[in-house]
Amino acid sequence: MGGNVFMHCAAEGHPSLKTPRMDPKTYQSLKKQYTQLLWTSLPDSRSIATAIEAPEKPDYGDIDIIVISDHDVDWAEVAAEVGAVAWVNRGTDDKPNCSLAVHIDGSRSINPPVKYIQTSDNHPLQLKPSKEVDDKDYAQIDIVKIGSVLADWTGFYSSYGDLAGMLGRIVTNFGFDITETGLRLRLKEWDDSSLEEWKHFNPRKDEGKMMLSTNPDEVMEFFGLNVKRFYDRFHTKEEIFQWLGECGLACQNCIERERTVAPTREEKKMDRSMFNEFFQVWLPAYLEAKRLASSTPEHATEEVSRTPVSKIREQYLEAALSRFNKQREYNALHQNLLHKRGIATAEDRLRPIIATHSRKQKSALAEMVRAFRRNVEFCDGEPRILPTQRQDFESLLHTFLDQTGRELQDRDAVDKWVKVHFDTVKDVERKRMEEQKKRSASAAGLG
Repeated sequence: MGGNVFMHCAAEGHPSLKTPRMDPKTYQSLKKQYTQLLWTSLPDSRSIATAIEAPEKPDYGDIDIIVISDHDVDWAEVAAEVGAVAWVNRGTDDKPNCSLAVHIDGSRSINPPVKYIQTSDNHPLQLKPSKEVDDKDYAQIDIVKIGSVLADWTGFYSSYGDLAGMLGRIVTNFGFDITETGLRLRLKEWDDSSLEEWKHFNPRKDEGKMMLSTNPDEVMEFFGLNVKRFYDRFHTKEEIFQWLGECGLACQNCIERERTVAPTREEKKMDRSMFNEFFQVWLPAYLEAKRLASSTPEHATEEVSRTPVSKIREQYLEAALSRFNKQREYNALHQNLLHKRGIATAEDRLRPIIATHSRKQKSALAEMVRAFRRNVEFCDGEPRILPTQRQDFESLLHTFLDQTGRELQDRDAVDKWVKVHFDTVKDVERKRMEEQKKRSASAAGLG
């Protein structure tokens, strides 16, 4: 929450706490002090360090500390041992993290730390943040615990403020996400599901995304970034901008977000000042200078900025699958997504036909469509009832579609068949469901 956690959390009988932005001297002093204290309270940790700050920052909203450990952490104990005034658990089992409120002068609290809780407007009966605000100023420390497997990636991802988020913004139009857990690939068909054409298809997140790498060196190399320069440290924003400008996907196409790509959770949380300066001022000027510096028209036409996003995305997809050895995993994911989209599309095209002839609506129509999904396929120019029922995930309803995967192969043939057989399909489904229940009951009795 950018240093305002304790204004948005609540503890019964306790005021909200102000954690204003810190000047560099206060920030550096508290960072050193609490990093050392955490080593004492978390002795089993592999590493405890603060993220590398973005250069040229005039002040700081909070202190971000990363704990690399494969052991469980009791945040209440940690808060007590470092002398915090208050603490709030903001994490999950997959991502443990908490925020501490400490005296801004670094002194220990004389009282046990108060546990605050996160609140939500979606829960009207939940405790709300106090309207009373403590008149003292505190400092906020955000601690995140990462398993050793993600140690190297987290060091990269959390460095230099919005750097990882800016790289993510550069590559997102081309099917990649820079996330807290690694470089992720998005399937184009997953992105396309947000288009009006595919509104009937609502895949889950894990059905259209796959992890490519958690190795920061591999990821930087893949995007054409100088790995050594990253580890040599950046001291100015200009140095960061120049480094990001070397990315092979830093082009005009990355400045305007594709309409199928929504802002990520990470982007929404970012301090936008450096981010906006790069994309709104620095990168356009940089690309224009490169264009003007092109020696010949032929050279200019070869630039990535001249190539359609779809073409670049195809090229980088092929390169990524080869570079990270993910072809087999991609094939399985892609095939499954296309299969599910085919079933959803066939249902969407069949539903009005079934509704017309059966005169069913709402739940009754849904039951009828389900019967078709499990018991019917399109074969040899017309629909036919399958010899055995299929589960939803193995449905053959996609066989009704033409090669484009968008329309029915023969709408007239389908219409005539459904008109005659819709009742039969329904009866077959119910009969098979009854037989399945009897088999299940029999098996349970034997057990």
